[in-house]
Amino acid sequence: MTKTNGYSMVAWESLIGFWRVWVIHLGRRYGIFRVLSEARNPLSSGEIARSLSLNPHAVDAWLESAHALKVVKKTSSGYSLPSPLTTLLVDDGNPKFMGGLVSYYALRSLDFDAFDALFTGETRYDTHNSHLTEAFVEGTKWDHTVFLKILLPKLPTLRRTLNAGSRVLDLGCGAGGWIAKVAPHFPKSHFTGVDPDERSIQEARERCRHIPNVGFAPGKAEELDFEEEFELIYLGEVLYVIRDKQSVMNACYRALKPNGYIVVCEAVSDPNGNTWRDENTLVRGALLDYMAQGGRTLERREISQLLVSAGFTKPREHNMHGGLYFFVARKPSRNIV
Repeated sequence: MTKTNGYSMVAWESLIGFWRVWVIHLGRRYGIFRVLSEARNPLSSGEIARSLSLNPHAVDAWLESAHALKVVKKTSSGYSLPSPLTTLLVDDGNPKFMGGLVSYYALRSLDFDAFDALFTGETRYDTHNSHLTEAFVEGTKWDHTVFLKILLPKLPTLRRTLNAGSRVLDLGCGAGGWIAKVAPHFPKSHFTGVDPDERSIQEARERCRHIPNVGFAPGKAEELDFEEEFELIYLGEVLYVIRDKQSVMNACYRALKPNGYIVVCEAVSDPNGNTWRDENTLVRGALLDYMAQGGRTLERREISQLLVSAGFTKPREHNMHGGLYFFVARKPSRNIV
């Protein structure tokens, strides 16, 4: 194959990938994947449309596209979803789930006009528009699942602390996805979510209205003003858009009780790693998305240095793959010299 043909294949695969992203997102958004995953036998287009009260012509077109893109199976009996894709695209309680991340990129593409401001040098960032809020909810579902099912089992002391009852702060809580996922597992603890966007706080309150041990309040990370009130502070993919990162880390240090934990979840890039490794390519390839939000990608050593400079113990790094890391550090007890 000539070099020109090789690049043509990259361009062709990009076009196919674009439509596959949208087909997956729409299949999740309108419940088609869920219906297919729950069916014991293949379903016809009409059966799917009727069960979901959807336009049959749109469903038929979606199924044809999904089959062409190898997302669903088609037989003479109807359509079905391969069982591995149920895990990847439907079961958001499984650590292998990736459907939310696919939906994140579909939703972010709806705000690509933000690149006009970026490339012309304007500095207006709408970091709380409806598409970004929904995209963030979808994109972080995997983060919340791996926090519960992979990270916490590695931190038995923290898990015991939460089981016994503690105060937890979700800084930059957005629409409350992390608290909605975690709080029901620790009914003796109280979870407080803080976010600068009033609409996100309202959505978080609605999402968690049946969870008694939670509360939400508007507020900026840069204006955090607590003194030794929490046993755990969680920052879930928000550090990248915070301007004065060190002052926020310092405020988190003050807000934690001695021996308290801080957990920073971020998608990080590795400048010394293989550019073409999937997870590094994904994070570094999303640089313009980060910049359009007024942020930037972070490096692992940068996050560790921010924590150490604030006074925390040297953080333990937990690689969840896909470019996602958890950085776990503690505020030293007073009797440590």
